[in-house]
Amino acid sequence: KEFEAWWWDQNLPPYLSSLKDTLQTSATWSKDRKQKYLMINVANIWDDDLATRKVADVLGMEFQYNPVRNFGLDAIPKSYERDASAAKYGTTSMYLATNTSSVSDHVGSFSKSEVMLGNLCWFLLSRSPNSIFYQMGTSDPAVTGWESLTWIGAMDVADRFLGEAVGPPFLLVKGTDPLGNVYHVYAREYQAGFVVLRNRGSWDEGIETQTAVNVPLPRSLQLIAPDGTAGPLVNQVTLRNGQGALFMNSF
Repeated sequence: KEFEAWWWDQNLPPYLSSLKDTLQTSATWSKDRKQKYLMINVANIWDDDLATRKVADVLGMEFQYNPVRNFGLDAIPKSYERDASAAKYGTTSMYLATNTSSVSDHVGSFSKSEVMLGNLCWFLLSRSPNSIFYQMGTSDPAVTGWESLTWIGAMDVADRFLGEAVGPPFLLVKGTDPLGNVYHVYAREYQAGFVVLRNRGSWDEGIETQTAVNVPLPRSLQLIAPDGTAGPLVNQVTLRNGQGALFMNSF
């Protein structure tokens, strides 16, 4: 505890805050005369000081937020609170979503496009207006098909047509699935659509097909596939553990 107090109160946050302040004038002294910004990687660790002490312009949420990898029944409202807190102090949250598709010692997996759709749904549920989203497919643009590893059509639909969120995420439904897993499905209203997500409830749960449950929707909506195509109007959706869905009012 003594070390942690020194580290947070006297070491890293004060240094980062000073560096951030220094970079505010970087356009006047940098070689290319362009503004520079400070981004730090918060990985799996979050501390309120990251936002309240204004230690960076951007918080890089590496390995977050993936509905298969990141478990916890309250994970969605927590990530929303973190994003909102950062935005309140002028800090951008950059979602560096990992593409985790399976759980060790459990059968079942999601396709890459299904995983990327789940990542998108998490972002849409918890984002603030100034958040940034990136799918961590590969960091090497020389790889053949690089753009296809970090993009799906549903991302374009959300960006161009979904509009702005009209409120915070809320608990849509909760229950226990056929395998005995307690689940929470969170949702968020947008100007032109609706987003739902059931992230994995606990560290020891899998994403087996038998975890699927039917989730009623508040109205008839068009389900958007990972490739961006729209299906017919539906009044409910089936969600496995670790799965999300994107809807449009009319598309």
